[in-house]
Amino acid sequence: MNSILQTLYFTTKLRKAVYDMPVSQDDSENNVALAMQRVFYDLQHSDRPVGTKKLTKSFGWDSLETFMQHDVQELCRVLLDNLESKMKKSPAVYDMPVSQDDSENNVALAMQRVFYDLQHSDRPVGTKKLTKSFGWDSLETFMQHDVQELCRVLLDNLESKMKKSPVEDTIPNLFRGVMKSYIRCTNVSFESSKEEPFYDIQLNIKGKNNIMQSFREYVQVERLDGENKYDAGDYGMQPAEKGVKFVSFPPVLHLQLMRFQYDATLDANVKINDKFAFPDKLCLNEFVEGNGEDYTYCLHAVLVHSGDFHGGHYVVFINTGLRPPGEKYKPKWCKFDDDVVSRATVREAVMANYGGDDGESTGRTYTNAYMLVYVRQTCIDDVLCQNENLQVPAHLVQRFENEREEENKKKKEKQEAHLYTEIVMVTDEHLASYNGFDLVDPKLLDDTGLPREKIEKGMTIPQLYDYVKHKLFSSDDDIPAREMFRIWKFEETTYKDEGSIMSALPRLRPTSLIPHSEETQEKTLEAVLENDRNLLYIETTASSSLRSYNENSEMLMFLKYYDEESRSLRYVGHFIVAYRQCMSAYTSECLKLIGLPEGTPLRFYEEVAPDRIRLIESLGKPLCADNTVVEVSDGGLLIAERADRTNETNNAKLHLDTLYNTIDIEAVANNDSFVSSHAEVDPPITGTIGLNWTMRQLVDYIGKEINYDPAKILLWRVSPFNDRATQFLTDAQCKVLRVNGLLGLAGAQLHDPRRNKRYRVVYTKMPIPIADMERKRQMKIQMMDEKMNITEITIFPEKTGTVRDILEEARREFKFAPNGTGKLRLVYVGQSSQSMRAYMIFKEETSVMEVFQKTMTPSMYMGRVEEVPQDQLVVRSNEYLVPIAHFDKDPGRMFGVPFFLKVSNDELLSSVRERIQNRLEIPEKEYEKYKFALISSSRVVRYLDMTSNGRVNLAELGHAHVASLATSPYLGLDHMNKSRGARGSHAAEKAIVIHN
Repeated sequence: MNSILQTLYFTTKLRKAVYDMPVSQDDSENNVALAMQRVFYDLQHSDRPVGTKKLTKSFGWDSLETFMQHDVQELCRVLLDNLESKMKKSPAVYDMPVSQDDSENNVALAMQRVFYDLQHSDRPVGTKKLTKSFGWDSLETFMQHDVQELCRVLLDNLESKMKKSPVEDTIPNLFRGVMKSYIRCTNVSFESSKEEPFYDIQLNIKGKNNIMQSFREYVQVERLDGENKYDAGDYGMQPAEKGVKFVSFPPVLHLQLMRFQYDATLDANVKINDKFAFPDKLCLNEFVEGNGEDYTYCLHAVLVHSGDFHGGHYVVFINTGLRPPGEKYKPKWCKFDDDVVSRATVREAVMANYGGDDGESTGRTYTNAYMLVYVRQTCIDDVLCQNENLQVPAHLVQRFENEREEENKKKKEKQEAHLYTEIVMVTDEHLASYNGFDLVDPKLLDDTGLPREKIEKGMTIPQLYDYVKHKLFSSDDDIPAREMFRIWKFEETTYKDEGSIMSALPRLRPTSLIPHSEETQEKTLEAVLENDRNLLYIETTASSSLRSYNENSEMLMFLKYYDEESRSLRYVGHFIVAYRQCMSAYTSECLKLIGLPEGTPLRFYEEVAPDRIRLIESLGKPLCADNTVVEVSDGGLLIAERADRTNETNNAKLHLDTLYNTIDIEAVANNDSFVSSHAEVDPPITGTIGLNWTMRQLVDYIGKEINYDPAKILLWRVSPFNDRATQFLTDAQCKVLRVNGLLGLAGAQLHDPRRNKRYRVVYTKMPIPIADMERKRQMKIQMMDEKMNITEITIFPEKTGTVRDILEEARREFKFAPNGTGKLRLVYVGQSSQSMRAYMIFKEETSVMEVFQKTMTPSMYMGRVEEVPQDQLVVRSNEYLVPIAHFDKDPGRMFGVPFFLKVSNDELLSSVRERIQNRLEIPEKEYEKYKFALISSSRVVRYLDMTSNGRVNLAELGHAHVASLATSPYLGLDHMNKSRGARGSHAAEKAIVIHN
């Protein structure tokens, strides 16, 4: 990416077009045109490397933390001093009409941003915003892409963005040449030709010494004669010449040297490091059909790769000293290597990148050129130079400078973040708007509608009180802040019963007063607020002034009221209590807060935590006495209800317990471990169940929802990390377990209703009752149809059964061939790349447990049910079922579907070859590439000539004389594993696409 952007940036006419591209003016990060304009601007105005993060982001790629390679002083000297006064008036990139958004998907905007940054920025230009504008994901971003393909796709995208704009023809005028492909008859006057544009040329370098040899091969004439004559219409079949000619070359010529090619011998993609020379001045006149123009080119850029096909390092050399004919010219090569720019000699930039043997070092060099950029000599002034005053469109300058100011502001905020803290101020009005467990929604610290206030940690406590007064109260009020309100800090605490190791759920309560007193005049918030985000309760009063508070003998308590008619809870207020006083002393105050008449009997509960609601049995005991309230501290939460209107079926504790024990679930069918060939996937079930439900209640609920027999529903334990099924419940476990145990909501992992979590319940519809599974053996087996397609199912034969029982159960799922035998057999097959072959056919008398022991590791070995072919129903003494398996060059790299083929002693090998071809339905052209090997003990004994008059030798194929199945011989088919592809290729490799 960096190499491409650097070479494109120095093509000044293109830069002008990019600036003039039409770009929407929204604020979307996907605006590639705007991102390009931004990068080019920074390239032009920067004396440091310029980041193209926004440009890559506008491509739609997730991330590419690369940087344009420019050192601060070197970029100023090389880019500004040497180029600024010699370029055209305004770069074409800036002239692209671009919508005024900051779209992440706008390629044109991303390019403008890159060019702007390269021109103006004093920092490295990253490519993250550019690649994001492409619409790429993380994988595409970090893959190494073919430079020629990426360049072509990027230019195509920019060209489309320039349509119907003043710079519409800029890219074709710069990079497009024309070639003519033709077929010319040699004996008659007939020619068929077609002119086609090109934007780059791929040159074969294998076996070539230099560019001229590659060009001559490119235009080499092919003779069409003999059986390959050309159909010339009315002239009939004629000998002819086929080739290409160049009609014109573009001002900027991109040449891709094809160093990365597929080697059929190695069956792998490789890099060709042979020496290949290229001149600093290239004359291509001999390749152009005479139009009288001069096509002499000067070398402008050399893109270099160090490494092999699998990866390496990329640098680019750019000649910044190119001048038009007639001007004094001295090459000025610069090397752009990551974030370092350095001067380079002609030898370092050109000759050292030919490849081949390096005379100055031993061995073969793996550093060489893979792409060249030439500029036509007569077009240098038009392509590369500009006037003294380079003008970037004013709207782009304003836009990118505003972006830069915003980024600097965010960076400064990040650097100074340690000096500030955030507070969220909570009042009684906020508490009254929440009707869940505890006092406040725990999301207040993470995602809240309440405003967050950013304050300095160096603020003193009196200053904090004044700040809160200004924010929440009338600023004209002369009442001191300390008399209007008190500030309490919310803290998360956990209660643990005495003598118990289990804790209740954590609570978020105002438990710590931040006092405004003489002692705290100089204390700063840094000493009081430990977190970056803090929840503060602002205690106020309806009266003219706050009631006094003694932290040594009093507590701040909060009160909720349970309405028995609506069966709901609401927050009613707070009050101060003396912990040596009885609860009955505060009944009148509580009635006033609730709004009930004096004398109304009340019953109180203490909400210790969502899972701990306890009755205060005696209102006449001091609050600090045993069994009154369990916590004698600030932030206590009480619940009041009318004692004369509530009962055993309608009270606050029952209401809260019911809320706590009612959970939302999503019941999902799991067929991963119990696969049926025609299993239907049931949609997820959503609903509410009870934490204390038995497993019988749960399966009854699921069975009713999916209309299935509850006795055949199997339940699974679920991983708390990924909600995946881990282990199914036995019938015995189902009889004692409840939902909270199934979901692991016991012990330290408690259900917290404040999280509003939807729990996942996983089940499987079984073909048999769960109670019967104790005497059954669960087995996963394969089934192979007549087309050798493989499916997997799970069966449950009796533990005391035989293979005959396995086949009978599989028969219910098996898809028989229309004219098949209807007889099934169980084959023992390997599953790994070292054992993917058929070993034997189980006898029907073999016990289920023996089969289970052999196939208990499905990743290594499995049983496969298949229909017996007609010709294998009877195997005579002179016949044998030979195992056939596929491998790729090495018997340890097996693949495909193995099978048995019946052969006869002394049968022609050519006949065996033909029957294998018919069984696999392989075209002859492809089958010709197959090789046949006799393999034993994972080694090739010898390769067989299956087209000769050789014959089958059963003594060689039989395995009666071998010690084990693992060493028994089989016939191996050696051919390429197409699902793997060519060795050395990247599995994730795919065509480059800019999605926006």
